[in-house]
Order: sequence, then structure tokens, then C-alpha cells
Amino acid sequence: MRLSVDAGLYHLSLTLLLTAEKKIVGFESYNLPLIGREEEALAILSESPLAEMSYGSVSITFNTDEYVLMPERLHHPDSAEVCLSLVHGDLPTNVSSTEHLPELGMYNLYRTPVWLHHSLTQRFHQAISHHSVSLMMTSIRARSEEWSATCIHLWFYTSHVLSAVYKDGKLLISNCFPYEIPEDLSYTLLNTAEQFDLNPEDIPVMVSGFIDRDSIIFEELMKYFLVVETDNGGGTFIADDIFSVYPDHYFTPAFSIAVCAS
Repeated sequence: MRLSVDAGLYHLSLTLLLTAEKKIVGFESYNLPLIGREEEALAILSESPLAEMSYGSVSITFNTDEYVLMPERLHHPDSAEVCLSLVHGDLPTNVSSTEHLPELGMYNLYRTPVWLHHSLTQRFHQAISHHSVSLMMTSIRARSEEWSATCIHLWFYTSHVLSAVYKDGKLLISNCFPYEIPEDLSYTLLNTAEQFDLNPEDIPVMVSGFIDRDSIIFEELMKYFLVVETDNGGGTFIADDIFSVYPDHYFTPAFSIAVCAS
């Protein structure tokens, strides 16, 4: 079994995967408070039933918004910190990491707050680490034949959205943005469509994560995009029957991360 930990600034989830069968047998999800996040995260990790179980490996996915995707031909190790500082500012207290994605022909340069990085790496000493956007794009690439070559993919979390926009099979932009009201979402997506000359009436939008089809957020998407569909994972994992009481797209981001992390 593999324990997959998805950790962001305001959330923490744990997924237990039977690797040979790609079957999800356990899942826990927590929201972290604005104040005392480190203490809360440490308490969760020390008391989590899944974290106390016996498993063969652990993967940590840092779900943070400070990252830069760099084509292989432009990447140089000495310039990684310069690129991050140029885009996201100079924050020397954060932990910088580089993830090579050879199948995508790029590097993901990303930062993690010290408190989040230390909370997880001290609890799981032998864990391998990834970034959420790296695994999102890996998952999309593995299932590229299922979707239109021009498509918007959205992974919803309780406080933010991960997006990846493709045109003719090529990644145009990946973004992580917060949202509090429906207009936050529509403004960002419509602005993206305008910048890249995409017609909202034509481009399909695939959504998954914590969003309900009868919610005002989903209705906001339907106002401007004519093709909005939910993604249940496309058979890349098997969810235990205990999850059948929930909409099948709820856990696609977390379960896809668990399967892709290796």
C-alpha cells in the first residue's frame, strides 16, 4: 500500500492506495485554519488513522501556488531561484525544489512554505515529493485520448482551483488561483480564454474535485461555457464501495495524485 498526502496552505488530505490494483481503500480530508496551520497540520498527522496504518511507501504532493514551468531547453539549475523570484517575489524562507518532467519536456520549479515542508518531511522521512501541477499534467497526458485536444481542465479544492489549458494538444498555461465567489472563477477563466483566443462556446471544460453540479459555482461556469462535464477519473483507479455515496468526480484530483505519484 502507498499513503499519498496532498498538502496545501489550507488543506490536507490522505489517500491509501493498493498499488497493484490501483484501488483506493481509504481517504481523509481536512481544512487548515488561517491561524495555527502548522500546529493543526502536525496534530492531524499525529492522529490520522490512515497515517498510523502499515504501508509500504509514502508520497507527498505539495499543493502550492508558487511554481514556474520551464521548458527543458531553457532550464539551467543555477537560474531556478532567479526565475521563482522574478515571478513570485523574493521569499528566502520558503523551500525551493525542482521537479523534472521528461515525458512533458519541462521542469517544474516550485516553492513550499517552510512550516508545511518541515511538517510533512519530518513526519515521513522516506517519502518522495511531487508538486500538484506536475501530477495533474501527468494525469492529463496519460488520458489525452479521452478529451478534445483543445480543453480546459479544472481541479477544485475548498479554497482554490488548479487549471490547465490546452490548445491543439499543447499546454498553453497552468494556473493556481483562489476563489471566494463565483465571479472570481468566471473572471479568471474568461480572461484566460480571451488572452489565448479561445471561444468559451466551443472549448470543453472538464471539472472535478469539490464542486457540486447544482452549486452556484457550477452554474457560473455554465453561463459562459457551453460544454462543462465532470471527470470521474476515466477508470485510472478503482474506488472502494464506501465512496459510492458521493459524486464520483469528488475525489478525482486526490485519487489521480495517489495513482500518478511513484
